[in-house]
Amino acid sequence: PLAQDQIRVDGAAIEARLNAEDPETGFLPSPGLIRALKLGPEGQGLRIDSGVEAGDSVTPYYDSMIAKVIAHGATREEALAKLTDALTRAIVIGPKTNLAFLSALLTAPEVIAGGYDTGFIDANLARLGAAPREPDGRATLLAAEALWRKKLPDATATGPVAPRSRTRLS
Repeated sequence: PLAQDQIRVDGAAIEARLNAEDPETGFLPSPGLIRALKLGPEGQGLRIDSGVEAGDSVTPYYDSMIAKVIAHGATREEALAKLTDALTRAIVIGPKTNLAFLSALLTAPEVIAGGYDTGFIDANLARLGAAPREPDGRATLLAAEALWRKKLPDATATGPVAPRSRTRLS
């Protein structure tokens, strides 16, 4: 019922859509079990709209959205800072998500300055972490070493579980 000149502008709001999708494969859906999910806390200009929680599955049959994270501030800069902070603190364990992509996007100097257009994402896919990457060789080796160390029995152990022969990785 209000006329346009009666509507008062009150700050700025920015929304990010957290999806179970893989930015490295063209943002294809990434269905799976959500093992852990931590978003928020709401309040202080932050709103979380979500229909899933830890223990739920994202299926390939419906929308892959996990949550909408909406930040409001007195200025665009304040809203952007709140949204960036919320996404930095967010935890999703399970399906691949666009969480790291969103964080990279929101902290890009062009986005912070407001100097971007609709072609920005396509022109900066690799920089934003949305392009295929080779596996991190060092991380793979560290993970293999950790698994290897866990498999080896303690050479100083005694009793019924003491090693009887050398362990061989197969």
